[in-house]
Amino acid sequence: MKTSRFLLLAVTALIGLSLPSMAMDPQIGNGRGYGDNTRFTVPMGSKRGVETTVSFYGSRLADTEEILFYRPGIEVVSFDKKESKKVTAKLKIEADCPLGEHYFRIRTKTGVTRIGTFHVNLFDNVNEKEPNNDFGEAQVVQLNQTVEGLVDREDIDYYKVTAKKGQRLSVEVEAVRLNLMFFDSFVSIMKADGTLLKESDDTAFARQDPTVSVVVPEDGEYLIQVRESAYGGNRNAYYRLHVGDFPRPQIAYPAGGKAGDKMKVKFIGDASGDIEKEIQLPASADAEFDLLANVDGKISPTPNHFRLADYGNALEVEPNNALAEATPVDAYLPVALNGILNKEGDIDCIKVKAKKGQDWHVYVRGKAIGSPIDSSLNIYDAKNKRLTGNDDSGGPDSYVRFKVPADGEYTFRVSDHMNRGGDDFVYRIEFEPYVPAYDLTIPHVARRDSQNRQAMVVPRGNRFVSLMNVRRKDGLRGDVALKVDGLPKGVTAKADSKIASNISTFPVVFEAAKDAPLGATFSTPTILSVGKEGTEALKAGAYRQRVDLVHASPNSTVYKTTDLEPLMVSVTEEVPFKINLIEPKAPVPQYGYANLKIQIEKKEGWDETVQVYLPFRSPGLSGHSRITIAKGKSEGNYPINTRYNAGVGEWKHAVYGYAKVGDGNAWIGSDLATINVVPRYLYGKFKTASVNLGETVKVTCTLTQKEAFEGKATLTLYGMPTHATAKPVEITKDSKEAVFEVTTSEKTPVGAHKRLYTKINFNIEGEKVDQMVATSGRLIVNKPKVDNVAADTKKVASAK
Repeated sequence: MKTSRFLLLAVTALIGLSLPSMAMDPQIGNGRGYGDNTRFTVPMGSKRGVETTVSFYGSRLADTEEILFYRPGIEVVSFDKKESKKVTAKLKIEADCPLGEHYFRIRTKTGVTRIGTFHVNLFDNVNEKEPNNDFGEAQVVQLNQTVEGLVDREDIDYYKVTAKKGQRLSVEVEAVRLNLMFFDSFVSIMKADGTLLKESDDTAFARQDPTVSVVVPEDGEYLIQVRESAYGGNRNAYYRLHVGDFPRPQIAYPAGGKAGDKMKVKFIGDASGDIEKEIQLPASADAEFDLLANVDGKISPTPNHFRLADYGNALEVEPNNALAEATPVDAYLPVALNGILNKEGDIDCIKVKAKKGQDWHVYVRGKAIGSPIDSSLNIYDAKNKRLTGNDDSGGPDSYVRFKVPADGEYTFRVSDHMNRGGDDFVYRIEFEPYVPAYDLTIPHVARRDSQNRQAMVVPRGNRFVSLMNVRRKDGLRGDVALKVDGLPKGVTAKADSKIASNISTFPVVFEAAKDAPLGATFSTPTILSVGKEGTEALKAGAYRQRVDLVHASPNSTVYKTTDLEPLMVSVTEEVPFKINLIEPKAPVPQYGYANLKIQIEKKEGWDETVQVYLPFRSPGLSGHSRITIAKGKSEGNYPINTRYNAGVGEWKHAVYGYAKVGDGNAWIGSDLATINVVPRYLYGKFKTASVNLGETVKVTCTLTQKEAFEGKATLTLYGMPTHATAKPVEITKDSKEAVFEVTTSEKTPVGAHKRLYTKINFNIEGEKVDQMVATSGRLIVNKPKVDNVAADTKKVASAK
């Protein structure tokens, strides 16, 4: 998806300017992350071309101002009611509104919800009415209606519809696609006496959501059964059931085409047989395009998968099972290679031209287009020598990188991993050039929750900190910079002006002015290359965020995801505290230690515990997972340390944290601060020392100065055995060694102690600098030897 496809469609409600209570962190559904099991809206969808009243459910929604949809076609006309757990609004669904899922967020004065889903289809809604658990109680519905229902534990829902002989009867369930929970639904069509005509559990077309379609054998009443596949269910297993005489193909062939072309497409899998249509494709491959089967004005309720490309198609021709029979394509790559493994054991070979030096990402689209194929791809040269191949690449669809070794013809051989086949085993081979590029994302901040803090919620006069990931692809290297377009008025975004080539994760600070208007925009972050003369816009990488919507336990398999490109940035009401990271004046040496000073500004009358995190750590820098600044405190120290090989340079860091405000948590961040990591000032090496119990020994550490420091420094010896002490010693930049006088006692453990280490400490601009100097020193503590001659003399004298 491209940012240009998204429009900000919302109406701002007129709400008073004062809030008696801060309702921070608004939620849609039950707010548990992906796998939410409370409906986002009631109804869950609507017919297009109408105005309808919809209730949005969640928590902390009383100060709602906007409902923001990611796709065009839905307008918020007005708000009827606003309560903490429910907001009711009137929506206008445009006549040309795209069918299917519409993602939205609710913006309140104090935050933005995670993503909810509203569905747009072609039919009027009706609600399931219990009891409808057996044949005799089946709920009567009309053709071309959508039923919104629930399968409770061990529940079975029956519906009764009247149809005529020869009429198509199609049923489609939206369950997993509602993005509420993993509900593995099952549907069947039966005669009125219970004779089964057709049933469906899972489909390749909609993965876990089933569809069935039959041609009615005689006039009369027919039963539709909906249940959980294993006769389970629960109080949150909602579904939308489309019933009608609409076509319901399973897949299109070919499943893609060149933007701007007029082409013929065959819809496969409908009960009445294949449907052929000529379609006009949009002019741009970046356009959103829904491929809907339309037969005599009867339209499928949800679209089939279809891909747009900048290059044309080639179709396989049978027989082409052997390399020698490969379908020839009189064209050079790139060209999309399309085919169907139409029977068990079928193999397709397609031969196409390529030029030396071309470098391609080769993708077999199977599952991605709703096909049951589990593809296996192999590529051969003109002498039928296998060059490369792949079965699965992070999923059932195949991928290889193919660098063309010489001008000539190359054969692409496609099969199913289990040698299966059928009329709907469609595949499409696509080519993307191996071109250096960037990917820009936001890393997940919570396990099993891909939406936590993925929208930038910036309070007035405050800051919000997020990490961003840049992935340099296909051999791209070098420094980069961040640019963010389309921010709300009064909001700025900043990162380090040059993000080093060895850095893939970096902090970004979004800051809102005190007078920034409340509101939100879909913004566009972009990564740019940084060359010797500045940024190079030609090597730009746009933002894209993968969101996990539905998963199933116990192995947390993700069944539904979506990719979002615009970044939601919202300005909210002021919060009563700020977090400041005080920039250190003194550098932090490699193998060093420091305390970052954290300062909390609190408004009068507010005093809560603040949890503070350091999300980004420059190479070789580490620290505590977080620190707590308790009630009544306004400052804290965040301990950090650096490895011996920590990256030297001036690194931009920021902290973020949260505290309870009203009935929720407010997340804010600090400004960027520079931590200057410098080389080690000096190295040291211990000489082994040996001492008898109760005596004193000199432990020498030879010093090698690397970086000069001014004045005197203190060296302290650590790691001594118990009941042994040594005073610190002072050194200067000219010192060649440090000598510690270690005093033992009669209680000091005897043996070899190998863990002596020493740290240097001095001040720069009034701030302490600590660095490890030497480790692994050895101190051998001995038990004194007894003088045997003297002992014998004593014994003789005693005997006399």
